[in-house]
Amino acid sequence: MKGLIIINPYIIYTNGRFDLGERVRLAWSGCTITFKFYGTGVRGVFKSTGNDYFIVKVDEVVTNKKLNIKDYTEVDLVKDLPLDVHTIELIKRTEYNIGCTELIDLIIYDGEIIVSDKVQYDLKIEFIGDSISAGYGVDSTEFSTEEVLKLAYDPQYDNAADTYCFLTAKALNAEYHIIACSGHGLIRNYNDNQVPLMPEMLDKITPLSTELWDFHKWIPDMVVINLGTNDFSVGYTPDKEPFVKAYIELIKRLKVYYQNTKFICTVGPCVTGKSLTHLSDYVQEVVNYFKQNNDNKVYYLEYPHHTYADGYGVSYHPSKKTHKKMAELLINRIKEIL
Repeated sequence: MKGLIIINPYIIYTNGRFDLGERVRLAWSGCTITFKFYGTGVRGVFKSTGNDYFIVKVDEVVTNKKLNIKDYTEVDLVKDLPLDVHTIELIKRTEYNIGCTELIDLIIYDGEIIVSDKVQYDLKIEFIGDSISAGYGVDSTEFSTEEVLKLAYDPQYDNAADTYCFLTAKALNAEYHIIACSGHGLIRNYNDNQVPLMPEMLDKITPLSTELWDFHKWIPDMVVINLGTNDFSVGYTPDKEPFVKAYIELIKRLKVYYQNTKFICTVGPCVTGKSLTHLSDYVQEVVNYFKQNNDNKVYYLEYPHHTYADGYGVSYHPSKKTHKKMAELLINRIKEIL
């Protein structure tokens, strides 16, 4: 049984932001740790500030759909494998607000970690959003729609790998970053909750990190923004001018670093009625602003409102079926643009 230093060039950290200082920390939805080893199993040592869940894949097969990490956790990721070369992938299901996980050690049974093949991606896509993009309550298909709507929220129902973000990235062979927090809005949070607005979260690595994210480290080809649902929550309609101004400032801020990146400003699928009419109008004005200023790299996409027939996630969030439909629309839009 061999342990190893976690800041190890053989371990691949992708699909999200990682604090790789003295310790390995990760918080954003979908962050992925991949490594290859020769041996019969692996024991992981972790610590979480909250109640995190991960997917464990061994040799491309999901072996644990809901690895729960709370406080200090030691757990066999896999054991009793044939003595051979194997690959493990850990995907963070839960979001930034649920917990920050620290990877303390990986202990290899009957072997050692070895060099992994570098993953080759065709694109880089950054998703900026709220609970929809983070996969809040999406993994609840074992319940009927009526049962889901009665469920109390629990992080075990979150799953970044069921989101339109993950599905889109997978279909396009893209590396992704999901920068999304439940309840956070552009200029107003859900029900006026007094937590940072989403633009204030953009430069965070983890809740425990002392440094801010360096946007030069990872420059996406495409940024997909889905904000506004929380701004319009609980029957509230924000004023147009501050909303449009904040949205334009958000894109301009990113364009300082992402000079050749294309942006898709999306609306839906949870807003409806007059709120949808206003939100759609606001966001299209943002897109038109850039066009009028000779910037043709900002686009618009609207997802249809989700329906009872397609089911719901927890607290009326989009279901797996809805996320799949969103991904199909987004994939086609990205292909049109690129």
